[in-house]
Amino acid sequence: MKREWPQGKNIAVTFSVMFEGWEDTSAPGIGPMGNPLKPGYLDTANQGWAEYAANDGLPRLLRIFKEEGLVGSIFASGIMAERHPQLLAQAASLGHEIGIHSYAQNILPVYLDEATEREQMKRCIDLITEVSGKHPVGYGSPRCTGSLITNQLLVENGIKYTWDWMGSDMPMIQKTHKGDLCLMPFTMNVNDMPIYVRYGNQADFYYKALVSEFEGWYANHPEEKAVFWITVHSHVFGRPFGAVQYQKAMQYIKSLPYVWIAQPYEIASTVIDVEY
Repeated sequence: MKREWPQGKNIAVTFSVMFEGWEDTSAPGIGPMGNPLKPGYLDTANQGWAEYAANDGLPRLLRIFKEEGLVGSIFASGIMAERHPQLLAQAASLGHEIGIHSYAQNILPVYLDEATEREQMKRCIDLITEVSGKHPVGYGSPRCTGSLITNQLLVENGIKYTWDWMGSDMPMIQKTHKGDLCLMPFTMNVNDMPIYVRYGNQADFYYKALVSEFEGWYANHPEEKAVFWITVHSHVFGRPFGAVQYQKAMQYIKSLPYVWIAQPYEIASTVIDVEY
């Protein structure tokens, strides 16, 4: 079905959680330790840091959503659906949209040959469908970097939108040889990975950046429409120091009368037919 953008709401805000995993022989490339290891050594510290996602991070974030009466989206690596199917099934049962975040974070589609990318995409779709009970409609690559054929493969496999896109404020349609795909604008402005992990800001800068943008711009420009993602990674801001900021962000956004709080598939359905 297609939806109309709600009247009187010029900004669509979506709350998302990245539930990321790495293969057993890999680990996050960046983490809390400032000194990287020599090439060829497994970063066991970062590997353990990432395990927080399922052990405590996502369960805590799900509780916050429930406390605030909101539903959002969980974009899961396929490998996390294999390792933690019950946790993702719980998220789906609470009304959260479950989308695909490739198979593992150490595997970037841009580096894959076509056969491998096809196989991994189908595998991820099957895994997410099994744990959520629904065929996924949304997708994002690690690093937001798909291959030259990723979007065509998404259409072939019934995916309706990708957030591998930072080129506009509003959703756009890309025509592929296999049909149309919604390019969902992905904002990095309020995202724990760049703000906290990469650039080393204090955790409360997350909330400050959100308020600064909304009060400094959107509140004063009702003529503009935009999609705005408020994103955390369950192994980063799933921890108490970050969860505090995520919950504050929810409470602030709920107070704004010009905001449409929506799940990504709902936003995509303003430009493309989506059943979810």
